[in-house]
Amino acid sequence: MQPGLVPQRPGPKRAHKLSEPVVDFLEAALAEDGSLNSTRLAQLLQDRLGLQAHPRSVERAQAPVPSSSDAPAHGRRPTGLAV
Repeated sequence: MQPGLVPQRPGPKRAHKLSEPVVDFLEAALAEDGSLNSTRLAQLLQDRLGLQAHPRSVERAQAPVPSSSDAPAHGRRPTGLAV
């Protein structure tokens, strides 16, 4: 099979802008002020670290990483669950 035909998702496989030290910074800021939302955290990143990040990226960086057994195959809902 040719490399271009391999069924894989294109693009980055992990966060590349919000590295572990950046996420640690976000967690520390949130621990200091629990009322901060993702928009304000993204603004803090810009102000203090010079990093531009979308608020949704901040939310994803803070979300717990699901284990591979929790994630449905190919992004589909598991069968047998009510929606």
